[in-house]
Amino acid sequence: QSGTVTMHQQKDLETGILFKGDKLMIDDSTITEIQITMPRKWSPEFIDIHASNGIVHVEDVEAGIPAGVLLSGVTEPKKILTSPSIHYGEKTIVYTPVDFDWLPANSVFVACNLDVQEMAFGDNLFQYSSVGEMIDSLKKPSRSVRLGDQVAIHNRILKPILELTLVLIGLPLVISDPNRGIFLGAAMCMMIIVMIELSTAAFTSLGALGMIQPTALSAWMPVFIFLPFSAFSIRRLFD
Repeated sequence: QSGTVTMHQQKDLETGILFKGDKLMIDDSTITEIQITMPRKWSPEFIDIHASNGIVHVEDVEAGIPAGVLLSGVTEPKKILTSPSIHYGEKTIVYTPVDFDWLPANSVFVACNLDVQEMAFGDNLFQYSSVGEMIDSLKKPSRSVRLGDQVAIHNRILKPILELTLVLIGLPLVISDPNRGIFLGAAMCMMIIVMIELSTAAFTSLGALGMIQPTALSAWMPVFIFLPFSAFSIRRLFD
């Protein structure tokens, strides 16, 4: 994805930090009018930090700089620029110029594991990702793992099987009886498509609600239901 999008509030679940802003320019990873809100238990004095812009950075292993957001042009609170860095356990969360001389003037660095695409699209990014990206995303501690996400991965994997099942059921209906009109055959195929889509949507919803366990079973149920029908349909074609 590229371009400029409206920045919606995103949360790093590993640290609990909220990120807000006006616009996010994906191409150069820049957030305008950025604001971060930290859990009060870290530093009651610096709950909110405002800056004119923020740049999302990936981890630089050689320089020892984690993934995070560089806040430039800090507008408030100015006092944070002359205060020690903020830590969470043994991990530094907010880097200030007092402790890190690599920071530009009037800037602080906030560590987080959200990349620029996740900042821009949040959970909506999941549905546009490849299967590999979806699995990698679930492993990130900064991201919430919903039951619906697990179902979505299995649905994506099983989609070719369901499409093949549809062909195996529908094709014999069209060509097995020469006396059947083309419109009747098309109508029957449409009915099968609707049945498969409705059953997939229903089982996906049940899996996302946790009503089917294990969760992956909800994605497999349409296959278990319709695959025998496809075998029966193909057998009739050759009888």
